[in-house]
Amino acid sequence: METAGDGVAGLEAIGWFKPDLVLLNIMMPRMDGLTMLENLGKRALARKPRVVMASACCDYRTFELTQARGAVEFIYYPCDPKAVAEIVRDALDDSFAPGQRRIRAQLRRLQFQGWGSCETVLEEVRRLPLGRLSVEQRGLTRECLLRAAEKHRARGRRGGRLYPGIDAALQASAIARAL
Repeated sequence: METAGDGVAGLEAIGWFKPDLVLLNIMMPRMDGLTMLENLGKRALARKPRVVMASACCDYRTFELTQARGAVEFIYYPCDPKAVAEIVRDALDDSFAPGQRRIRAQLRRLQFQGWGSCETVLEEVRRLPLGRLSVEQRGLTRECLLRAAEKHRARGRRGGRLYPGIDAALQASAIARAL
């Protein structure tokens, strides 16, 4: 395993060591991870490494940019070492059907967002290709929706009346029942 302190050194190290996998942080000195990922895609390498991006920045635009530039997975901070091991294993696995790797990355993002607002979880679910989810993936999506809806409801009860944003919790529950 080799490491580099910044994006410029990282690109040089990839040329020398020809790794199978690169864990790439978005925030780095001298060259950020998105620029490094873009430059890596332009290089004429016999075999390009698979790239797993890592960041505490979790907006959908950043996720889309990393996917469009060739990243195969995304790790969200803070992260559990077991989750990192699973993500790395999945990134190196060649047995995924077309599109399944992206669905898995989207579901991981949904799990991460499940701790956020109910509206954010609903937005993430609407981006999923629901018709292409496996039974296991539907169960995970349902679990995330229900967790977000329950958290939203619990937070919404103030002074005996429901918080106006409870509609999001009701929508999440309805989608979860439909899955």
